[in-house]
Amino acid sequence: MPNDSRRTFILTLAKCLPATLLLPGDVLSQVIATATDKSLQKSQAALALCKDGQCDATSAIQAVIDASTEAGGVAVIPAGKYSVNADKGVYLRTNTRLALDQGAQLIAQPSSNGRYGIIRIYDAKNVSLSGGTIIGERDAHLGQGGEWGMGIDIESCSDVSISNVVVKDCWGDGVYIGLSHSSSPPCRNINLQNVMAIGNRRQGMSIVACIGANVIDSKFLSTAGTPPSCGIDLEPNGDNPVSNIVIRNCNIEGNAGSGIQTWNHASDIKIIQCTIINNRTHGILLGGIASNVLINDNKILDNAKYDIYVGKDASQYAMKGNILSPPRRTLLFSSHEPIYIQQ
Repeated sequence: MPNDSRRTFILTLAKCLPATLLLPGDVLSQVIATATDKSLQKSQAALALCKDGQCDATSAIQAVIDASTEAGGVAVIPAGKYSVNADKGVYLRTNTRLALDQGAQLIAQPSSNGRYGIIRIYDAKNVSLSGGTIIGERDAHLGQGGEWGMGIDIESCSDVSISNVVVKDCWGDGVYIGLSHSSSPPCRNINLQNVMAIGNRRQGMSIVACIGANVIDSKFLSTAGTPPSCGIDLEPNGDNPVSNIVIRNCNIEGNAGSGIQTWNHASDIKIIQCTIINNRTHGILLGGIASNVLINDNKILDNAKYDIYVGKDASQYAMKGNILSPPRRTLLFSSHEPIYIQQ
């Protein structure tokens, strides 16, 4: 039996049978560690051949992730340009910890598919992703349809941490947080810190099924291409919950839609100490049946329509300590106030 096949065979037995039927405990642990270590070394060597972007790195990246997770360690992607098949995607499963060097770029190959995920986190828990840049293919896209090409796609997960990541130029959203299937649970306890979503086509980030998310020290910039084109869209799909969301100390600027939008039944939202400027619709739009929304201590300036637009069905909202644009003259109104409350 070839060496790789022998290691795979031993490792499979080690996982499936009681230790007493195989080897004494210490020897068993050594066999598992050796097999996993060999697998990781092999996958790291394959990845090193792809760091110039000239070959498809998708399988090599996946192999490093899987072997590192198997060993209980951190999957490390060194600096380099890695070409990724977005239609296939890279999967982070339960207990995965992926650390990209700040010089690592995962670059999506051109696709004709209107739906993809470059990084996919589905039905998983205890996952972390940090560092690097994820680059979509919006400018090289081969088709016209669809708007769901995601940079980081998180669906029906819990306890996920995303930090120090740049995600840009995706056909759909930079970050998407939702459901894997209609019968699956919503996401819970999703944490983003120091994430930059730049130049994505549909949204900087969409949250459509989640209970509990913290978005801290992040930037959502220059979203444009297909509506709604918001920096952040809090919009439940159907009856799914979007609640207990904190957006703190974020910069939301230059988006073609609103900076932050709520829609449908979003609730228990806190927008605190953010800078929301130069968006080409509203700074903050409370649409749908938004409820229990706190908007405090933000700088909300120079948005094309209103700095804050409150829809007629919004309820239990409060605002204080915000810095807003001064009233201005328009063609229709002698004085255009920064806040509009629909009656």
